[in-house]
Amino acid sequence: MSRNMDRKSMIEVLKVLRTAFDLSGPLYIGITARQSLLDRLNQHLSGDSAVYPGLESAGLSWDEIYFSWIEIDVLNSESLRSCEKLLQNVFKPLFCKA
Repeated sequence: MSRNMDRKSMIEVLKVLRTAFDLSGPLYIGITARQSLLDRLNQHLSGDSAVYPGLESAGLSWDEIYFSWIEIDVLNSESLRSCEKLLQNVFKPLFCKA
């Protein structure tokens, strides 16, 4: 990218990047039904899940990914699992078992 890019051009480039990130799918989709979100996140961070090895093999670090979640309080465990499987089938995240 040119160091001489004007402000208007820079804003347009940032819009394109934002759109690209919005269109990219998740790397992992999972649920926490019997533990807290913090406990599950710590499992991922410590390497006690498939996420950490997947990141390493892709040449990514935790600093290079965006972590987000959706809080769902109204589904029972079976419905929550069905929702997880549906999202995994739709998005096909790299670090989820097929």
